[in-house]
Amino acid sequence: MNQMTHVGLALTKAIAMARISTLIPSIADPCASPVKGALLGSILPGVHLIGIVSALDEALAEYIDANGVAWPKNKKPNLSNRIELVANVVPRIKAKELHLIRELRNSVAHDTSSAVATPLTWKTLNEAIGTVASAFIELGFLSAMPNIEAYFFREPTLYLEALGPNGEIVRHHFRVGAKMDGVPFLEYSTDVSYGPAGS
Repeated sequence: MNQMTHVGLALTKAIAMARISTLIPSIADPCASPVKGALLGSILPGVHLIGIVSALDEALAEYIDANGVAWPKNKKPNLSNRIELVANVVPRIKAKELHLIRELRNSVAHDTSSAVATPLTWKTLNEAIGTVASAFIELGFLSAMPNIEAYFFREPTLYLEALGPNGEIVRHHFRVGAKMDGVPFLEYSTDVSYGPAGS
């Protein structure tokens, strides 16, 4: 598995959650709601972008502290200035692209000019993840871009001769998670039970 610091782990967990959220709308559900799925698809990419940029901010602050990078006296300690300061030391971190991602995050988290939000797409989020992960590699917080893939399993249990412990005739155990470089890394689960007809 990819060797990483606690800062790298924060980013990989944020990426894993985004990958899982991308997969969930494709899971077959007997009570599926296309309306809820579409609305969540509009909201979740922005939510995950906030988490990805938060991990970036933490990584830049960690790099500055760990390497004794002098902070200019006339600069506020914010993400914009952290990007610029670290880019002067590590020019390969693609400061221009990181600023665009920061501005995109600001439009999601801070824009109050309109009550109607402009949805972020999964494609845009994935591009931002790639840029931020590349910066983590250049800063030494990741050894390589982690291969993070989401997965889903449904495990049914049938009670053919007697009802189950909660009066059900079938129980489904659902697991959704993410693997990093082929190894399970993060997982969530839930159970859904169905009783006899008319119950």
